[in-house]
Amino acid sequence: MLSAVDRRRSAGRFRRRPVATSIAGALGMEVVNVLLTEAGARYLWRHVAMAVEETAEMVGVVIVLLGVLTAVRVRWADRQLTVDYDAGR
Repeated sequence: MLSAVDRRRSAGRFRRRPVATSIAGALGMEVVNVLLTEAGARYLWRHVAMAVEETAEMVGVVIVLLGVLTAVRVRWADRQLTVDYDAGR
């Protein structure tokens, strides 16, 4: 049986990292696409691999943009634009 400290440590090791997962997925699909091309696969399968790769890349972009949007606060007061970055979020 794990103690509470051990459970927290092991949970931290396996935490999900969506941006890293998205990048790894895009790179993996790039490799699959190259292998399909080298093997002389049909055009349809290469396009399916490219579509999945582009989707993984776009998911990564959306995750990064959402992270920036939640960490940046923009205010307009007294004819002055103020941009604050909260790195703690």
